[in-house]
This record gives sequence, C-alpha cells and structure tokens, in this order.
Amino acid sequence: MTTGRRADARKARASFRVGYGQNVLRSNQSPSPKDPGMNHLLLDLKYHWAVFGLALFKPVVTLNGYPVPIRWGQNVIPVAPGAYHLHVHVPGILPPRVGNADLQVWVAQGQSVAVEYRAPVWSFSPGALGPAPQPWNGLAYQLALLGALLIPLILLLVLLGAVLVSIAN
Repeated sequence: MTTGRRADARKARASFRVGYGQNVLRSNQSPSPKDPGMNHLLLDLKYHWAVFGLALFKPVVTLNGYPVPIRWGQNVIPVAPGAYHLHVHVPGILPPRVGNADLQVWVAQGQSVAVEYRAPVWSFSPGALGPAPQPWNGLAYQLALLGALLIPLILLLVLLGAVLVSIAN
C-alpha cells in the first residue's frame, strides 16, 4: 500500500527535465510513452535550506565519465540498458568540490531507476546518493559549529546583563 502512494506522489510532482534541457514530461505522464524500450535515470538533486548558497552553483553530474547537463530538482536522463557509474558534486570555492558522491547504477530493459542526491550541510562532508530518502550528511557538524558559536555569545549576554543589573542597583 505504501509503495502505491509513493508512486502516485512521484507522478504528481512537477515536470521532469531531460538532461538536454528539454521538458518532456508533465506531472500526469510516465517516462517516454512513445518508446517503451527507452530507459530513464530519474535523478533528484537537493540541497538543505541551511546551505541555500548552493543554489548559486550548478551541480556537476557525470555518467560513465561524460558530463550530463542538469539542474537542481528532478531530472530525467534517457539511457540504454546497462551498468552506469554516476558521479555528482557541486563546484565550490573551499573545497573546490563539495559533496562528492558516486554510485553504480544498473538499468534493465524498460526500467526507470530513481536516484536521489542530497548535497551535504557541512562542505567537507560527502554527498548522499542512492534511492530516496537519503540523509543530510554533515548536519551534526553544522549544528556543533552553530552551538560552539552561540553558547559563548549567550554567556556573554547573560554576563553583560548581570553587570548592568548590579550597576543599576
């Protein structure tokens, strides 16, 4: 019952985009209704809201070493049946490659394989690539850094408040 709901939810999402920049699917269509022998790699690329700056960088996807033009969000890549090496990363400043992730994908005849990539929250963590849902790598590091910055600031404010109260009395 749950897999049926997931399939319906996937169909109800906004249009997919082919790797070559052509809109080929609408929310109520299935991949390639004209060519039943065509296979697809459904690649969903996501970033966490806390690292919204990644939206400025276009992710880099290579399939068997060849670059595939894509964008953030859902992408449909037409492929032939067989084994593929999928690599995804986001170009960055420091480090130059953020969220490196690799996956071996097997596509059978007439099959569409759904894969999800989640960019890391901490730049030095690897990305997560595989069947949905994937974890947000580096979230614990980001929260630890935030805590390390906020706790001294809160203590400083409390100390400042105590000094002001003692001066006023």
